[in-house]
Amino acid sequence: MKLLAMALVAALVFSGCQPKGEYKKFSNDPFLYSKTVKKLNDVVLENNFPPMIGSRNYAYANIAAYECVVAGDASYQTLAGQIKHLPELPKPEAGKEIDYSLAALLAFTKVGNAVTFPEGSMMGLYDALKKELILQVFHQMFLQTPLISPIPLLNRF
Repeated sequence: MKLLAMALVAALVFSGCQPKGEYKKFSNDPFLYSKTVKKLNDVVLENNFPPMIGSRNYAYANIAAYECVVAGDASYQTLAGQIKHLPELPKPEAGKEIDYSLAALLAFTKVGNAVTFPEGSMMGLYDALKKELILQVFHQMFLQTPLISPIPLLNRF
């Protein structure tokens, strides 16, 4: 009986803890996007890519990020059909809540990782972004406050 009562209380507590979207301040931060671009820039410079290859890396990563933003904002026009060999991209499922800014950051790091070497050079940043988001949501849900420290996991990048 005691165990049932504790389970009921735990269920009530966790059902009342819904994130209120404060974590979106983290993912919508333009400084975070610039730090992400800086990380790709560091990888390009460390590998001494020629300008033609380096610019292609930036273009591909930024196109991926832009297409994520386009999916969530009808005021932007997709680049599919405007760029040769860029097919129309799949549309997100209707009715699902998606953080398009976060999707853009993660797409930038994934594509940036795919077009650079050594393989995995951008994955440290990708993992740090996901960990920071988890911290933001945890603080919002359980502590009912946004995380105040400015991007602690990303300061090493």
